[in-house]
Amino acid sequence: MAEVGYQDKWQRTVLAVCLLGTDKRYLTSAADKIQALCEQTRDTEILDFSRQWL
Repeated sequence: MAEVGYQDKWQRTVLAVCLLGTDKRYLTSAADKIQALCEQTRDTEILDFSRQWL
């Protein structure tokens, strides 16, 4: 995971997660778990989630 945007603002951030592997089903499951964990975080507002498969 890396902070890739708004590094100069403590109130806002953009996070990026990169998953690598050969089993898309496993990667999808892992991405779903990461998204669920982010959504369960208190005192935060999630504006957007996006996924890109290469």
